[in-house]
Amino acid sequence: MATYYLSAELDGDIQTVELDATCDGDAIVAGSLRVMSLAYPNVALWAKGEITLTDSDGLIIQTMAAK
Repeated sequence: MATYYLSAELDGDIQTVELDATCDGDAIVAGSLRVMSLAYPNVALWAKGEITLTDSDGLIIQTMAAK
């Protein structure tokens, strides 16, 4: 398992959580599910902020622009 970092940024606020996954594809799926759980019911940072998934070396795997 590898460690990945999922970050949300909105209006200068940043929050990062760790995920463990076997590969980038699994990290994207796990990250998507994690964002949905963190955004519910209405946490603006995770629901509307820019989301970035990086690996343990800081390489960006996937991003989603702020809404």
